[in-house]
Amino acid sequence: MRTCLPTLGALVLALSSSVASANLLYTFDNDAQGVTSTGAILTEGSGFLTLQDIDGADMAVYLPSADLVNGLQYLGGTLSFDAINLNGASNDWFSFGTVRLSGGGQFVELDIVPGAEPGGAWQTYAVALDEATWGPSLSVVLAQLSGVSITLESHIGYDNSNGGFELNGVDNIRLAAAVPEPGTWALALAGLAMLPWVARRQLAKRH
Repeated sequence: MRTCLPTLGALVLALSSSVASANLLYTFDNDAQGVTSTGAILTEGSGFLTLQDIDGADMAVYLPSADLVNGLQYLGGTLSFDAINLNGASNDWFSFGTVRLSGGGQFVELDIVPGAEPGGAWQTYAVALDEATWGPSLSVVLAQLSGVSITLESHIGYDNSNGGFELNGVDNIRLAAAVPEPGTWALALAGLAMLPWVARRQLAKRH
């Protein structure tokens, strides 16, 4: 009987692929990818989403709940997105960048963007998904993750000043799983390097 063992390269590739496959990325190259909004007219164009304010409620986007499986894989990872102010409406409402994660009847919420944002050029905003940043309830919420929303309201109220109704763009919303530490990879590789030796020992015992 022949024992088939995966090659070292194949196992390394499998490990790295499992991390990569855990990432959620919304680039909006062709459509909204299931992302929805409240408080805004949501349109897709030029590879990003545009939100036009329609009322006094905060503009926000919501990731599709069907994508939010195995939420604990994001513990220790990051959440990030790109945004831009498209028409120069004044940034005087500081709820912009508030992220809410919900699950199991609970939620955690954090304003990850301090100050008046976004500017008139694309800017990336990111936050670590760890309990030091979010508090001890984060693990509980991620374990049953069912909702992720990002508030994109940056202007007080709903008016037609400063070149038109508030108009913000959002792109490259990403939920990224934690990347193993170098020491973890080294330990895994050391174990994989032992596989040929183990296989030879097993073969020798059969003879």
